[in-house]
Amino acid sequence: AEAKLPAFVASFQHLKKSMATMIALIEGATSTSVASMGHVAKEVATSLESAHKTQETLEQLVHATGKVTKQSLDIATATQEQSSAVQSAARNMEEIAASMEQNMHTFKSVDNTADAIKENAQTLFQLIGRFKVDSQRM
Repeated sequence: AEAKLPAFVASFQHLKKSMATMIALIEGATSTSVASMGHVAKEVATSLESAHKTQETLEQLVHATGKVTKQSLDIATATQEQSSAVQSAARNMEEIAASMEQNMHTFKSVDNTADAIKENAQTLFQLIGRFKVDSQRM
């Protein structure tokens, strides 16, 4: 049994060294993992900050887009109103032109009637001039 003791001790010491080596490897791997986790945590924090900035930018973009949309609608409404006003003005001009044409026909008719009255008056004066009444005979 004593002869087996040195072999047991040697085997135990070898096992102890192997366990120490394994523990050192585990500690090294754990340290690397912890360091990696710290790096990942920093990257996550940076990503979150970028995400917040992106969200703010998108909110500003949505707000600006809303303003542009409202302005576009205002322009469209104004354009429709202008179009309606132009159409109304065009109708009014057509009515004025028709009225002026009607007035021109009326003036021509009045002018023709005045010419006829003038001719009749001249004829009447000629006829009256033929019949002179002697004012002394009466």
